[in-house]
Amino acid sequence: MPKALQRLPLLQTLNSLQFIYALRSDSDSDIQTTHESFEKLVAQIQADKTFQNSSQNKQRNPAIQLAVALSRLGSNGNGAALGKIGMLFGISHGAIVLYTQRVIQILMKLKRKVIMWPTIEQQREMSQVMQAEDFPGCIGFIDGSLIPLSQRPPNDGEAYFDCKKRYSMSTQLVCNINKQFTDLHVGCTGSLHDSNVYQHMKIAQTPQEFMKRISTYLPIQNMQALLGLFQHIREL
Repeated sequence: MPKALQRLPLLQTLNSLQFIYALRSDSDSDIQTTHESFEKLVAQIQADKTFQNSSQNKQRNPAIQLAVALSRLGSNGNGAALGKIGMLFGISHGAIVLYTQRVIQILMKLKRKVIMWPTIEQQREMSQVMQAEDFPGCIGFIDGSLIPLSQRPPNDGEAYFDCKKRYSMSTQLVCNINKQFTDLHVGCTGSLHDSNVYQHMKIAQTPQEFMKRISTYLPIQNMQALLGLFQHIREL
């Protein structure tokens, strides 16, 4: 693996994917995904106008920008330091911030295309599959997760202090039987319990809009009882 000062010329001469794969073989680096997933994501975003300038100065290859952003977003502590990432990729601190902002902007555009609630037909198909697993009416799975924060938020910081004694944000994620995300909620403080975070989701506030056409679903009035049982089991 070339030293940091030798990497900038390589970025300009090597095929982008060759360079990324070289990084993944380095014990000190990781772009937080597989080669296959990385290539698919590059194919999804590389034509976006965000990667195009109106001037004659072309942007760096989208694959490199994505790798920089993933490396930063997938690291914490000293690993997320701009200096370390800059040395790894041979680029400036400003470029790291800019690449990250561009990638986040593009990924937010993709959100509605890749995170979608299943159609009625898809719901029926999943329900039939789960029926065979003795779980009738199930069209997905929901669980909470915590996103660690690097430091205590300046406003209402104590509300972000979670059960693992760190500062974080709470999320609720719904996925289908194919492990594809179909809904999510992000933004609640880390101290909030999963069942309370669930109440902020549209699926909890207007469940009839999500599940009104499938007669085999668990009755809506039983949802709170189920959540209470789930919480009790987790606390055992």
